[in-house]
Amino acid sequence: MDAVVSVVTVTLWRGLMHGRRHPL
Repeated sequence: MDAVVSVVTVTLWRGLMHGRRHPL
């Protein structure tokens, strides 16, 4: 499960870092 959590964390982090253009 560590692998899944790591991938999800990276995906969410990238979304937050590069998600400034898409204001939710």
